[in-house]
Amino acid sequence: MSHSPAAAKISHLRQRSMVVTLEAVLVLFGALLAIAILPTLLLRYFYDTTTLMESPVALEYIPVVAFVLATIYFLRALIGNMRREKQFSQLMIEMENVV
Repeated sequence: MSHSPAAAKISHLRQRSMVVTLEAVLVLFGALLAIAILPTLLLRYFYDTTTLMESPVALEYIPVVAFVLATIYFLRALIGNMRREKQFSQLMIEMENVV
């Protein structure tokens, strides 16, 4: 691959796509950890379980909010990567036409 501006842009797009994909995976992993660990920590440190008659509403919303946020971020990353892939293919066609 030559050192043209299109080649540099392609390299940048590839790197950006990998970074965004890794970020999306980490956000999903963080959401899973929040769903698994956060309710237990809240019960242990913020609520008196001896007088607690029913499950607090916050414990029901934590999994929903974490899942929604992770899904939104994942979809945003997916759409961004698809847009970058389209730019990548256009730049590849442009480079092939130049050579």
